[in-house]
Amino acid sequence: MVEARGGYRWVWLGWGIWLGCSPAPAPTAPPLPPPISPPSSSLPVVHNIPKSLDISEDEPPPDPRPPPLEHPDPFLFLQVQGFGDAVVSLALGARERRPILVAAHGNYDTPESQCWIWREIVGDDGFVLCPRGVVRPDSPSRNDLRYEYVSNQQLEKEIEAGVEALDLAYPDHVDAEAIVFTGFSQGAIMGASIMARRPERYPRAVLIEGGQRVWYPAHAKAFSEGGGQRILWACGQWECHRQAVEAAKVLEKFQIASRVVFSKGEGHTYGGGVADEIRAAFSWVVQGDERWARETRH
Repeated sequence: MVEARGGYRWVWLGWGIWLGCSPAPAPTAPPLPPPISPPSSSLPVVHNIPKSLDISEDEPPPDPRPPPLEHPDPFLFLQVQGFGDAVVSLALGARERRPILVAAHGNYDTPESQCWIWREIVGDDGFVLCPRGVVRPDSPSRNDLRYEYVSNQQLEKEIEAGVEALDLAYPDHVDAEAIVFTGFSQGAIMGASIMARRPERYPRAVLIEGGQRVWYPAHAKAFSEGGGQRILWACGQWECHRQAVEAAKVLEKFQIASRVVFSKGEGHTYGGGVADEIRAAFSWVVQGDERWARETRH
């Protein structure tokens, strides 16, 4: 009931007041959401960024090279499918692919002795692969076996199988292209024929006390036209020296760089003064092949 008095409106709540009853409470409104902050003109500062997420310009980029080649010993035996174990001198510390030098021993010789002498010359600048060959039946004893190669064709197959095994063992560190061939006596004689057949594979060589008489004009021409580049002859005997000088003249007619070093009185050997002469001339052998140049590595 509504009554107007003196400009006011009075509301009678009816019998409920007289009976002592209270009116029902008004419904409660839901709480308002928190106020939205106005857009900020700057982003919040985040501290303690993990190092892995730090992209500061001062941080050097990751090194794409493989880890350094490590091994407790510079020499190892390498299993070669279909042949005896080769001996390998490793390029320890290599962080890039390094070239291969093949060292073929002489008759009644060992791959261990070849790898040892060539590591003294090459060091860690490249891998030295020394194929074993077959056992000589007249070796001094079971504890002192000596070896030979059956033919230059078999030697070539053994070398290629060894290169493949080495490449599979160290795929990030081996450069199997353009191999330097070295051979002593029987290894040099057979190696000369291999080089004449595969000059693109073996464009540079060191032939020690052997291989001089193989270089007929036809062989020299084939070596030159196929990509052959240079040969170092090393001798410890007068007859070897004489024949090497004649072979060098033939090769030079076909634009193959040739050089002869001679250690008088050393005899039929690859050690002693002959090894010293080779060591002094080895930079000439690999001249122009940047894979062997230490100053190009980082």
